[in-house]
Amino acid sequence: MSDVASQVAYRTVRYLRAESERALRGRSLSGVCVPSGSAGPLCDVWVHRAASCSGRPLIVEIHGGGFALGDARKGDALRQWVCDSFDVNVIGVGYRLAPESPAPSQRDDVVAAVEAACAGRLGIEVDASRVYLMGCSAGACLALTASVELARKGSVAPAGCILHYPYVDASESIPCNGDAIGLSAEMAHAFNVWYAGELDPCDPIVSPLSLDSQACKEFPPCWIYPVAGDPLMPQAEALRARLEGAGLACSWYPVEGAYHGYLEDAADMEAYRAQTMDTTLAARPDGFLCVARRVLREGFEHILGPAVRQIEFIPTER
Repeated sequence: MSDVASQVAYRTVRYLRAESERALRGRSLSGVCVPSGSAGPLCDVWVHRAASCSGRPLIVEIHGGGFALGDARKGDALRQWVCDSFDVNVIGVGYRLAPESPAPSQRDDVVAAVEAACAGRLGIEVDASRVYLMGCSAGACLALTASVELARKGSVAPAGCILHYPYVDASESIPCNGDAIGLSAEMAHAFNVWYAGELDPCDPIVSPLSLDSQACKEFPPCWIYPVAGDPLMPQAEALRARLEGAGLACSWYPVEGAYHGYLEDAADMEAYRAQTMDTTLAARPDGFLCVARRVLREGFEHILGPAVRQIEFIPTER
């Protein structure tokens, strides 16, 4: 992309980051922050501790945002709901962002956070045999690449990846209706370029869909929740085909009545409304909050079994 286009895109990103910070500044959070540089994490990690004292499963929540936007604090209410409902440990990873920190910085941050949690350095007792990485959009990409890296290092063997409207191929331009994911085609292209940095966009470190069939065997079981009509649905379908072709466990749950990013919007309606234009708000499908509640509960019940507490997920909104 041209220097001018890149500069315009970066100014937009800085503005959106500032708006997000204004919406989140001073907010009381349920998760306890373990700051970068302490206990092993390379970035800030928000920790939600299970009520049970014995080792409990770990859910690792990885936000989306094209690797250049997003904030782990927005997922605070969602993570606490998972923690309370299923009595599991949950962490949110505030990974570094592009273009300041291109790949594999984000993956490395997730890996370090998981290793710190499983080693007991985050103040939680984790059942290391039941670690699940949950990512939305770009976060789904990081869930996959971090899982492969953890397996290769032999430090932690994730039990599965929970992938919501996954983005898994930075070498492919978002279709021309990229506005459906809240981005212009130019911004989506900028995110690809920034994230890849000096790496080839086809490098599996950047694009897990590029892994060959043999390497794909390093993926753990995957639960995929694509959104009907999402411009990234073809990527989700290609990922499903790749996993099934490699003989891997893959559960497929298409979501109707939602849009790309709906789950993270539902998790923090206050921040969502503060950062979204009225015309975009009006165009969103009615009832996406109900869809988010259903997908969350049913999804975690598939993986963790029945909830230990029947708590309705209520997004943050003041």
